[in-house]
Amino acid sequence: MLTLTSASPPSAILGRPHWTATNELRPVTYAIFDQSAEDASRNGLFVVAILLGTAAASLVGAMQTIIQRGRES
Repeated sequence: MLTLTSASPPSAILGRPHWTATNELRPVTYAIFDQSAEDASRNGLFVVAILLGTAAASLVGAMQTIIQRGRES
């Protein structure tokens, strides 16, 4: 989904790239934002964060086990 984020001059219809003029239309510039690409990248980062958290928890658990066995010996 594409979202209109900024426009110069402001768009006549909010959120849509539509301009009208009585005399002449001056140069129009606008920026759009691809929401689908943003969502996909955030989902990928979320998966990486879960995997890193799992790896860190496993490492801490293994270190605790090693330290506890060292104390028992």
